[in-house]
Amino acid sequence: MKIIPIILLVLLLSSCSGQEKKDTLTPKKNNVMTEKSVMIEKFDFDIYNKTHNGSEEYTLPNGNTVYLMDFDKNGGFQYERLPSPSFYTVYKEFYANGNIKKKETFIGSHVKVRTSYYYDRDGGLVKQVDEDQKFGKIKPLQVLEFLQEKGYIDLKTGKGRVDEDGMQVFWLDFNIMERKKIWTIGIVKGRSNDGPANFPDIGEPSAYIPICYYMDGETGKISETSPLQECREMGI
Repeated sequence: MKIIPIILLVLLLSSCSGQEKKDTLTPKKNNVMTEKSVMIEKFDFDIYNKTHNGSEEYTLPNGNTVYLMDFDKNGGFQYERLPSPSFYTVYKEFYANGNIKKKETFIGSHVKVRTSYYYDRDGGLVKQVDEDQKFGKIKPLQVLEFLQEKGYIDLKTGKGRVDEDGMQVFWLDFNIMERKKIWTIGIVKGRSNDGPANFPDIGEPSAYIPICYYMDGETGKISETSPLQECREMGI
């Protein structure tokens, strides 16, 4: 009658021993994560020199195109255009010691999207912000779809990010005014400028005048087209 308890005890000890071996062989993820070194992003002076102080474009290994960068005694900055058909732009700012200071992603040059990252002088992350939380039901994609419907861009090919001269095709802003979320959509070359009232007193008149739209950030409704002067006040 004592044989059965002894067998059970042997099986129990064998099971515990096997579990100890299994635990020993299994990597401890927490330790791996803490021991893994984090590379601090720095201003790339090699690219800066190759592009003649940032005056030429340069394609990075990740496919992003650096189209503007500069550095002086106070620090530097860098603009990257994501690969087509993306309409996003990444802005990076650097401390005087070359370490990254901030990294922000934009759509239309003015509206922050995705996640923004902010660092101390030693490259340590001190803050990150989920920029997409501020939007209402109308997200950046819906705004781009509106521009596509108007024929200014093509979401499949990326056409319309810049024009043939490398200039902006559209301009975006997002604000909360009187508790309402509003998108401002500006078309840089909205229509041909054939009205004498738009001609400057001095110099050549612009070949085009901008068009601006207001879009409700919750419904997507276009409430009005702003006058030319308002477009100019918004920097278009």
